Amino acid sequence: MDKIILFILILLCCWYGVPAQNTMIQIDNDRYFRQGIDLFDKQQYAAARTAFEEYINHEPESIKAIDARYYIAFCAMSLYHNDGEFLLDQFVNRYEGHPKSVMAFYELGNFYFKNKDYTKAIAYLEKTDINKLTADQRLETRFKLGYAHFNKKNFDKALSYFNNVKQGTSPYTAASNYYAGFIEFRNGAYDEALTDLRRAEEDEAYSAIVPYMILNVYYKQERYDELLQYGEQVVASGRKVKNLEDFSLLIAESYFRKQQYDKAAEFFHTYMQNQRGKKDPEVKYRVALAFYNMDNFDRAEAYFKELASGKNALGQRSSYYLGNLYLRSNNKNFALTAFDNAARMNFDPVMQEEAIFKQAKINYDLGNFDEAIDALNNLASLFPDSERSSEANILLSEAYLKTSDYNKAIEHIEKIGKKDPRIKRAYQQVTYFKGTENFNNRKYRRAVQMFDKSLTYPEDEQLVAKAHFWSGEAYSIGKRYDDAIRSYKAVISSPFEANSNEFLRARYGIGYAYYNTRQYDRALEHFEGFVNSSGNGIDRQFYTDALIRLADCYYVTKNYDLALANYQKAINAKSPDLAYAYFQKGIILGLQNNVTQARENFDIVLNRYPSSTYADNAMYQKAQLDFEQGNYQLALDGFSKLISRRPQSSFIPHALLKRGFSNYNLKNYNQSKSDYERVLDDFPTHTTASSAISALQEVLTLQNRTSEFETYLAKYKSANPDNKSLENIEYETAKTLYNNQEYQQAIQSFQKYMSNYPGTTNAYEAKYYMAESYYRMQQDDQALDLYYQVEADNKTSRINKAVQRIAEIEFEKNNYKKAITYFEKLANIARNKRQSYNAWSGLMRAHFYLKNYPSVKEYANLILEKGNVSADATNKATLYIGKAEYALGNIDMAMDQFMNTLNAAKDENGAEAQFLVGKILYDQKSYKRSIETLIDLNANFGVYENWIGQSFLLIADNYMALEEYFQAEATLNSIIEKSPEQEIVDRAKDKLRRLQQSKNQRQEQQEVLESDTTFREIGN
Repeated sequence: MDKIILFILILLCCWYGVPAQNTMIQIDNDRYFRQGIDLFDKQQYAAARTAFEEYINHEPESIKAIDARYYIAFCAMSLYHNDGEFLLDQFVNRYEGHPKSVMAFYELGNFYFKNKDYTKAIAYLEKTDINKLTADQRLETRFKLGYAHFNKKNFDKALSYFNNVKQGTSPYTAASNYYAGFIEFRNGAYDEALTDLRRAEEDEAYSAIVPYMILNVYYKQERYDELLQYGEQVVASGRKVKNLEDFSLLIAESYFRKQQYDKAAEFFHTYMQNQRGKKDPEVKYRVALAFYNMDNFDRAEAYFKELASGKNALGQRSSYYLGNLYLRSNNKNFALTAFDNAARMNFDPVMQEEAIFKQAKINYDLGNFDEAIDALNNLASLFPDSERSSEANILLSEAYLKTSDYNKAIEHIEKIGKKDPRIKRAYQQVTYFKGTENFNNRKYRRAVQMFDKSLTYPEDEQLVAKAHFWSGEAYSIGKRYDDAIRSYKAVISSPFEANSNEFLRARYGIGYAYYNTRQYDRALEHFEGFVNSSGNGIDRQFYTDALIRLADCYYVTKNYDLALANYQKAINAKSPDLAYAYFQKGIILGLQNNVTQARENFDIVLNRYPSSTYADNAMYQKAQLDFEQGNYQLALDGFSKLISRRPQSSFIPHALLKRGFSNYNLKNYNQSKSDYERVLDDFPTHTTASSAISALQEVLTLQNRTSEFETYLAKYKSANPDNKSLENIEYETAKTLYNNQEYQQAIQSFQKYMSNYPGTTNAYEAKYYMAESYYRMQQDDQALDLYYQVEADNKTSRINKAVQRIAEIEFEKNNYKKAITYFEKLANIARNKRQSYNAWSGLMRAHFYLKNYPSVKEYANLILEKGNVSADATNKATLYIGKAEYALGNIDMAMDQFMNTLNAAKDENGAEAQFLVGKILYDQKSYKRSIETLIDLNANFGVYENWIGQSFLLIADNYMALEEYFQAEATLNSIIEKSPEQEIVDRAKDKLRRLQQSKNQRQEQQEVLESDTTFREIGN
C-alpha cells in the first residue's frame, strides 16, 4: 500500500514538473529569436539567418517559428542566396493568410526593383494586397510599379500608375509628373504633357532636365513663339540646363522656321560648340541654309562643302545650293561640278530637275555643247512634262548648232519631221563638220557621205562650196578622179571669189585630177590659173608644187621651153621638190640635145641631193646621155656605177641591158653576155627581158655558142607565156578574192597556187598579197614573216609597201629599233610624197619612244618642210616637236609648239596638245589655268574619249592641289559613271579611294580638335 502511494506521488511530481521544465527550455530558445531580430535590424543578414535557423531547429512548431521562416527567407534574399526567392515563395504558399505574406510580396517586389529586375518587381508588387499597406507604402508601390512598367516600355500601364501618384505632395509627385509628361509627350498628348512637365519643373531635381522636354512639346505643336519665349527666359535666368546642345538646337530650329536666320545661326553656333564628337549632318545643313539666307555665303559654302559629297538627300540639296553659290561668284566650272553632283541623285526630284537644267545651261555657256546636249536629253528623259521643256528645247537646238558630237546631232535632227530653216541650216553645218572630221581621220568614203547629206539643205552657199571642195579632195585620195572633177567644178562655179582659198585649192585639185587622168591640156589650164592667181594667202608648198605640175604638163605636151621656165620658177621659189625640178630640167635639156647643161642638172641632183628618190634615175640618165652620144666607155662606167652603188634601184634591169649594149659595142662580148643573162635571171618578167633575150641571141651567135641560147629562151618563155594559161587563171582568182576582201579564202587560194606552180615568177607578188591579207585580218605575226620574205626577194613593185608594213608592225610591237631600220629604208626608196611622209612620221614616233629627242625634231621638221601631205601631218609634226622639247625640259619651247598645234588642229593631235598644255600648267602650280585649259579640251575635242578621260583625271588632281576636295570627289565620281574607257575608270576609282581615305583622316583630326577645344572651354 505504501509503495503504491509512493509511486503515485512520484508520478504526480513528474507530471507537474514537465511543464515547468519545458517553459524554462522555451524561454531559453527565445534568445535565438531575439538575437536574430537584433541582427536583422542591424542588417547583419548572414548572422541573423543563422540565429533564426537555430531557433527553428529548437522550436519548429512555435508561433514565432513562422516569423523566423519569413526572416530567414528575407535574409537569404538580401544576401542574394540562391534559395532566397524559393524560401519566400514557399513561405507565402505555406502561410497564405499570415500578415507576413502580404509584406513578403511587398518586400520581394522592392528587392527586385532595387536590383532593377523590373519584370519580377512587377510580378511581386502586383501580387501585394495594396489595401493592407500603409498610405506611404501604397504611394511608393504605385510609383515603383509605374517606373518598372516604364522601363519595360509598358507605357500605358506606367501612365495609369503615375497618374495615381502625381497629385499631392508626396516624395513621388515630381517624378510621377515627369514620367507621366514623358509618356504623354511620346503618345502625342502634348497639352497633358506640358501640364505635367510644368509641375515637375517646380522640383529642383527636375528643373535642369524638364526645360528641354518642354521645348520639345512646343516644337511638336509648332508653337514657336511660346517656345522661343520660354527658351529665352530659361537662358536669361542662368539656370543650368541638361542637354544644352539639344536645348539650343530647338531654339535654333524654331528661329529657322520663323525665318529669323541671324538668331537661328546664333543658337546653331551654340549647339555646335556644345556638341562633342561628330556633328549631325541635318543640323549642319540647316546651319548652312541659315547662313545662305543671311547672305553670309562664305560660311554657307564651308558647311555645304562638308555635306555635298554625301550620297543622300543632304548631299543632293547641299550640292544644289553650292552650285547656286558658285554661280553668284561667276565660278561656273565649280558650279557645274556641284550641279552635276546634284543631278545624279533623285532624292528630291524637283531639285534634281533644276540641277540638270542649270547643268545644261552652264555647259552651254562654257562651250561644252556635247555635255549640254546630254544634260538636256537627260532632262527630257527623266522629266518629260517639265515646265522647263520649252526653254530646254530652244537651248538644245542652239547646242546642236555648235556641238562637236556630230553623230548625236545628226541623229537628233534626222528624227525631226518638219524642219524649219534654222534646223536645216544646223543639219547642213553638223553634217559638213562630221564630213571634215571623217576626212581628217582618213575615213574618206564616210566623209563624202556626210558632205552629200550636207548638200541636201543648201542653206549656206559658202558651206555648199566647201562641201563640194572636200568631196573633191576625198575622191582624189580615193583615185575617183571623175567624181573629184565634178566636185571641184561645183566649187569653181560657186559664188566663191576667184582668189579665195577654197576657189584656188579647187583649181589646184581639179588640175591634179586631170593630171592623174592624163588630160594634161586641161590640167595645164587649171595649174596655170592657180599659179597666176596665187598670192601670199596660199600655202607656199601648194604654189611651188603647182609650178612643178604645170611644168610637167608643158613637158608632156612637148612645150619644152615653158616646161623649163616653170621648173626654174619652182627652183627659184625653193620648192621642196628641187631634186625633181633639176632632174626634169636635165631630161628636157637632153631631149633638146643640150647635153652639157643636161649633165650639169643631173650632177646637181647627184651632188646636192644624193639621198633623193631621183638620184639613181639621174645617174641612169647621165649614163644614157653618153650612150646616146656613142660614148660607150663613159656610158659603161656610168651604168656600172649605178649597178654597184644602187643595187636596190628599179633602174637596175635597164642599166644592165644598156651596159650590155655598151659592152657589145665595145666588143666586150663576154661582159655583154653576162649582163643580158643577169637580166634574164633576175628580172625574167621585166619589160627589158624581151630586149635582153634578143641581144643574148645575137652575142651568142657571134661567139658561136648558140647551143646555150635554148636554156635562156625556155626560161624566158616560162616567165612570159604568150597566152592565158591555167596558171594565170588560178592566180587571178586568188587576186579577186583578195580584192573582194575575202582574206582567209585569198590566203588559201594563193597557197594552193604556189604549191601547184612552185617555180612561178608570180610567187613574189603572191607572198605580198598573202601578207596583206594577214595584216588586214590583224594577224600581224604571220603577216610580218611574209613581208620580210617579200623584202628579201626584192622582186616585186610592191617592195615599198612591204617595207612600210614591216616598219609599222615592228613599231606596234614596240620594237622601235627594228622599226627605225625599216622606216629609214622606206625613206630611201620612197616614190612619192605620201611614202616619204609615212617614213618620216614613223621615224619621228619611233625615236620619241627611244627618247632620241633630237632625231624626233629632225624628222618632224622634215615633215613640216617637205612632207606636208595633209593637215594631220603638220599637226602631228608640231605636236611631236613640242613633246620632244617637253621631255628635254624646254618648257617654254614646248608650250609654243603645243599652242601652234592646238591653234591649227581640230583632231586628236590637238586634243593631246591641249592636255599637255594643261599638264604643264599643273606642273607649274597654275592650277586654275590648268583647269580652264582642260575644260576647254572637253569643249573642243569631245569625241576623243581617252583624252577627255585623262583631262578630267588631271582636273581632279588640280582640285586636290587647291584643296577643293568636293570638286575633286565629284569630278572623279563623274568619270566613274560616264567614261567608256575602263583604264580611265580604274584610275579614277583609285584616286577616289585615296581621296576618301585622306578625307576621313582630316575629319577625324578635326573632330579630335573640336572635342579638345570644347573640353578646355568647359574646364575653364
